[in-house]
Amino acid sequence: MEQKINLPVFMLICVMLSSCARKEWVSKRDAENSIRIAAMSSCMYEGFGGTKSGINKDASFALAMDMVLESYGLGKRDTLTALAKEFARNIRPPQHADYAQGKPIIRSCHEFYHSKTLDSLIRSWRKERFHYK
Repeated sequence: MEQKINLPVFMLICVMLSSCARKEWVSKRDAENSIRIAAMSSCMYEGFGGTKSGINKDASFALAMDMVLESYGLGKRDTLTALAKEFARNIRPPQHADYAQGKPIIRSCHEFYHSKTLDSLIRSWRKERFHYK
């Protein structure tokens, strides 16, 4: 006797199985590096004036933010972006007259990358992380 496959039932089973598949897990180091890169990129984006600067053509920011979003969720991404914006707004021109026309944006954002503020944020998020290897 020949058996026929019920196509809608078969497709439903396939969809259910694929949705149950385990997400690709990210190493702790990669996830935490993504936080740092996203924070520094966001700081530079704000420091250079956002879309006006052309920095939005660099995909580093989007890639790092996607990993933060996938690993930690929307609220964490927004928190990180707000923290970086606040840091970028507080970058002041140097006191030396030769440099008065500009701000040390890259240097300041690099300092933010290594800051105790960002370290503290990463430590607090580490406990909530559920996709680590």
